[in-house]
Amino acid sequence: MGHLSITRRRQARTIITGTIGEAVRAGKLTKHNLSDIDIKDTGRAAERSDFVFPAHSQITKVADRCGIVVWLMRGCGLRIEEALGVHREDFRSPRILRLTGQASRDGSKKLPLKHRKRGEYRDVVVPGWLWEMVKDLPEGPLCPGNYRHYPLYETVRQQFQGAAKRAGIPAGFRPHGPSSC
Repeated sequence: MGHLSITRRRQARTIITGTIGEAVRAGKLTKHNLSDIDIKDTGRAAERSDFVFPAHSQITKVADRCGIVVWLMRGCGLRIEEALGVHREDFRSPRILRLTGQASRDGSKKLPLKHRKRGEYRDVVVPGWLWEMVKDLPEGPLCPGNYRHYPLYETVRQQFQGAAKRAGIPAGFRPHGPSSC
C-alpha cells in the first residue's frame, strides 16, 4: 500500500482490524494480534493522531445518550449528517442501506450527499445486529428533530463528544470512521 497516503493506509488497517475485532467479539475467532500492525509514514504530511477504536461498552454509553445515530455511524461508517438523515424506508433489504441524502446542519431538510449530486446515492452494507435494531421501527426519519425535520448537527455533535469523553474514549476519536462508533 506504499502508493497510498498515510490516511488511506491507516483507514485500510482500521477496516481490517475492526472487522477481525468484530469477529472475535462475535465468537468467530478466539483472538487476533493485528492491532500491532505498524503503518510507516513516508509522506510529508504532518503527523495525525492515530485512529481510536473504542470498546463496545464505551460505545454503548455514548449510544445511551445519543441514540440510534451512534449505531448507524458504527455499523455503517456514516458521518453524523448522513446518520441523522437516515429514514426507515432507506433500508432496501436487511443487508442494504441506500443513502440518498444527509440532514442539513440546521435540521430543516435533506441535502444531497457530500460530493454527490441530487439523485445520486450510496449503498452501504448493514450488519445484522443493526438491522435487528431498526427493522420494526416506523417509516420516517430514525432521528426526528424537535420542531425540525432532523436534530441540529451541532447539538448532536456536542452530545456525542460529551458522552464520548464521559465514557473514557480518548481524544482523537472520529465517529464516522469505518466501524468506529
